This record gives sequence, C-alpha cells and structure tokens, in this order.
Amino acid sequence: MGVRVRQKVKGKGNPWWVFISHNGKRTSRKVGDKKASEAVASTIRAKLQLGEFGFEDQKPAFTFKEYSKMWLALPHDWKESTRENYENNLKKHALPYLGSIPVNEIKRKNLKSFFDKKYAEGLNLNTIKLIRAPINGILSYAVELELIESNPMRDLVLKYKKKKFESSIKIAYDVYAHWIPGQFKSEVDELDNLHPNAPHTHPQTTPSRYL
Repeated sequence: MGVRVRQKVKGKGNPWWVFISHNGKRTSRKVGDKKASEAVASTIRAKLQLGEFGFEDQKPAFTFKEYSKMWLALPHDWKESTRENYENNLKKHALPYLGSIPVNEIKRKNLKSFFDKKYAEGLNLNTIKLIRAPINGILSYAVELELIESNPMRDLVLKYKKKKFESSIKIAYDVYAHWIPGQFKSEVDELDNLHPNAPHTHPQTTPSRYL
C-alpha cells in the first residue's frame, strides 16, 4: 500500500496531488495545496486499511466529519476566539447531525432540515447564523477541491420568526430603556438568572406605574 503526496509539475502555485497505489491498482487525486493534500492522504490511508476505499470511484467519498477536520487544519486568518466558536459549533451542533454523511451526498434539503431542527430546539436566528458559518466554509472548500460541484448552502434562505422572548426584550429596551415593564419582568428575570452580570439586569423592583 502506498499513498504519496507530490506535485506533478513542481513550482509555486501549481496544485498538489495524492497518488494511491494498492494491490496492483493505481489512481491519483488533485487536491490543492500541500497541507490539504497531506490531510486527504491520511484519510485515504485509513480507508485503505479498512477496505473502504474504492478505486472505481472518481473521488473519495469523505464524510462531513472527516472533511471538517481537513478544513480546520488549514491555515486561516482567524482570531483564536473565532476558531474556538467554529470548533464548538461543529462539535455540538453540526457533526451529530451531518457528520456521518458523505460530503457529496449533502443536499440543500439536509441543511434546511438541520437548521429547522435547531430552531425548533429553541436556538435564535443569530445563533443559527454562527452555526451556519463553518458549515458554509467546509462546503465551499469542498467545491474548490472539486469534491462537489456546487455548495448546497448557496442561496439557502433561512426565514425564522423572532422568538417571543427576544421580541419582548427588544421592546423593553426600546420603550423603557433601563426599566422593564411588569408584563416582561418574568422573561427578563429568566435572562438575569442565566447571565447575572449582563447589562440587561434590572432592579428588583419595577416602578409601580408599569405594573
């Protein structure tokens, strides 16, 4: 078994390839840069050992989980906090649902179903957008490496109504500034319990004119 990484034509800017030779069969995959090629080669070695790599396939069917590891391993111009958020959102939300699906089998309907599920679980639109970002990055990179023809995330519109709780907080800020009207007091109390040091924390006593 042999899996090697090299350029067919040496030189800066030229693509890197993964060459596979196993049981008398040979094939190659154009991947892109050297680091990505090494990550792909590592995954192919594991698939060969498990007997899961098919030489008849035009491209290896990496799962979303496998490809997310390759994407995260690439050099990115991110703040450390951004990297942590991406990794946490992938681990907590995306991988349990999408992780075992081959990248080339992820369809727009899979993504829509996933985001609908997250919304039904109580996540707000801003949180869903944070989860969407690394998924979009992974699928966009798969397009660049010609593992898939198009990004199923492209043009996917997520239309969700604001939660009643979110709307209540906004009204409280807009209308009453620092004082919370009695009809929203229970919602804000709940938020205070979750985040006691947040700026929305309000006095224990609501002015009587708002009760």
